[in-house]
Amino acid sequence: MGLGGALFAHFNRSITPEAIDPMIATFLIWIMLILGGSGNNRGALLGVAVVWIIWSASEFVTDQLPTEYAIKAKYMRVFIIGLLLQLVLRFRPEGILPEPQGTADRPEVKTFQKQESAAK
Repeated sequence: MGLGGALFAHFNRSITPEAIDPMIATFLIWIMLILGGSGNNRGALLGVAVVWIIWSASEFVTDQLPTEYAIKAKYMRVFIIGLLLQLVLRFRPEGILPEPQGTADRPEVKTFQKQESAAK
């Protein structure tokens, strides 16, 4: 995070409150994690891919519209992301790719169980 902030300040030559859009900095990042499943890295990456594809595709589509419709359509992508969040929270509260539930694929648990059984 520190390196990212330093590079941001270097390339923009200043940091002002208006330079950081809270919509991008907070809302989208949390939505990406919640949608993908915050329990594992693969779920988080899947959430990033899904939200970013929707965000970028809707930006591309709204840029093709006439100006009077493009301004209104930019609010639709926020609505679509919010609707996607609501649907995932309603039907899959653990996220699109949830954390695995078993301990069979976690080697640190196996070694602990072996050590515990050997001690008995």
